[in-house]
Amino acid sequence: MPSRRQLRLRALAVVTLYLAITIAFSWPLATRLTTSIAADFGDAVFTSWVMTWVARHLNAVLGGDLGAWAAMWQAPIFAPDTATLTYSEHFIGPTLQVLPLTWITEQPLLAFNLIWIVTFTLTGVAAHRLAHHWSGSHLAGAVAGLTAMFSDYRIAFSISHLHTLSVHWWLFGLWGLDRFAATSSWWALAGTTAALTMLHLSSNYLMAFCAPFTAAFAVWTLWRHGRLRDLRAWAGVSVAGAIPVLVVMPVVLRYLATREALQVTRSAVEIAANSASLATYGATAWSVAPLVGLAIIGAAAPDGGSGRVSRPARLVLLGLAVVAIVLSFGPVMQFSAVAVPGPYRWLMDYVPGFAGLRVPQRFEVIALALCSLLAGIGAEWLARWRIGLVVVVGLTALAIQPLRTTPFMIDRVIGTVGPPPPPPYLRPSADAPPIYRFARTLPAGAVLIELPFGDIGYEIRYTYFTLAHGHRIVNGYSGILPPLYLPRAAILATPLADLDLTARALEPATHVVVHTHGWYDDTGTRLRAWLEGRGARALANADGAWLYALPMR
Repeated sequence: MPSRRQLRLRALAVVTLYLAITIAFSWPLATRLTTSIAADFGDAVFTSWVMTWVARHLNAVLGGDLGAWAAMWQAPIFAPDTATLTYSEHFIGPTLQVLPLTWITEQPLLAFNLIWIVTFTLTGVAAHRLAHHWSGSHLAGAVAGLTAMFSDYRIAFSISHLHTLSVHWWLFGLWGLDRFAATSSWWALAGTTAALTMLHLSSNYLMAFCAPFTAAFAVWTLWRHGRLRDLRAWAGVSVAGAIPVLVVMPVVLRYLATREALQVTRSAVEIAANSASLATYGATAWSVAPLVGLAIIGAAAPDGGSGRVSRPARLVLLGLAVVAIVLSFGPVMQFSAVAVPGPYRWLMDYVPGFAGLRVPQRFEVIALALCSLLAGIGAEWLARWRIGLVVVVGLTALAIQPLRTTPFMIDRVIGTVGPPPPPPYLRPSADAPPIYRFARTLPAGAVLIELPFGDIGYEIRYTYFTLAHGHRIVNGYSGILPPLYLPRAAILATPLADLDLTARALEPATHVVVHTHGWYDDTGTRLRAWLEGRGARALANADGAWLYALPMR
């Protein structure tokens, strides 16, 4: 038996290895942590804004300002709406991990980049550790870790979505549950509780989607270890599941209240557009098929060796992966020209909150994580033969997306369907553009509206720079758009077409910022002339951006 010191050194080596792999994969991100951002100027920038906003308020709560908790939910977007933080993910879990850093530096890009690196590293560590625990093989751990980190879904669809990248907390929770069932270790159970709490605080989607699979896994591991009749074991896993729910319930209730107030239900068309189909799986078959092939081998391999999970137990895990795939098809399962009702419809109809979730495809995160664990076991079994080891290396290489991609994506510009790309001064950074440095001096009750309005490439940046000027804006970006936003965006898409409607669209604001480079023609200059003709006062201008005080109504 290895000593505790040896076990700690091995654990440190595993963490170091996956950290090095993550840094190599994302290079040169590690050299630009404060000036660039992983992936794109879309959801990644929005998430960095949320984390910094939440960190400010959590630090205030820790400093004794208990009112900061309620103020946190009043994010400065979509004025005059309230509780606007609940229109998107809150990212409390990731924020807690960098809370001291944000207090010291308040560098939004740095906070996001570090947590992004952590999510990839810990996903590899968690999958490696669980597969190694089940097989006794570091080869199994490596295959599970690498395929869990770099599956096609994570790289192609979730690269900037920190909440779904945070699946490592679920994997750590499963590891703790299995350790507890095997050893009755209360430390393992405490680790499970902490991991599931962090999962719930990191992602509304994973909190909802993982819950039935966590419960199924708890039953599975008690059955596997012969403890289905052990009341103490049942009490332990019940407590480990209940505490995270109780911790997160005040947050969940806020989201449910918002969905009730706004009557948020996703349309069938919107959900279908964000569900998996045979076509979407077919498009990624070249990378998913090798992983699934290894997983099937892992599930079907004969029993043998100490510490191995039995074949019936492995087949149950494969069944859970299949269930997750079925749920990823959404409420209507589309098979070419044939559509049949899916079990996801039951979740929408009977489980609170599911009617407001629009991306059933994210069940793939669960399916692929389970497949990675089984793939590790399959790799360990195949590697007993020399040709089998060659097959393992080949299939693993095919399943790892980065081996087929171009250099890692940093700072990709998104959005701008109508207007030109945002001008350079609107690049997300730690430094505020001059126009926002002046806006910071406006009275506390100022409400800004920024033009052009409605394009996500601009709206995300306007949202980000509220951190710099500190005022509410009528603009915004989130997973939910308030009822008046789209009509306002439709009017302001062509602001000179009907000036009376434009004037009404500006009414929630006390000040307007016109980014004259936001149009290909002279719309910005003509807007300025119209505003001045209506009595607006120019307060500042820089880089082609003009700040106006609107006349008192």
